[in-house]
Amino acid sequence: MSRGNPRVPRPPVRGGKQPVVVKAAQVRSWSAFASEARTWSVLLDYGRARITSYRRLGGGSFEPRDPIDVTVESPPDFGKLANWLTEYIRNS
Repeated sequence: MSRGNPRVPRPPVRGGKQPVVVKAAQVRSWSAFASEARTWSVLLDYGRARITSYRRLGGGSFEPRDPIDVTVESPPDFGKLANWLTEYIRNS
């Protein structure tokens, strides 16, 4: 047995291909996607949804904004909630 760390093969190079999300988001690069992306959290609890948006701070951290409370049917229809949230984000 030789001394030292074993050799590990180098992963293949992607050949300059962008991640799949870049094409789906219709942006030119990963950095464009990251700079235009918005961060949200959705907490479902007993027929209520608390939706919180976050704003980007320096250093890669985020700060929550005021949450929005909405009533949702129980059990929630996640498709309707996702469509509502998408429209809300586009209009804000």
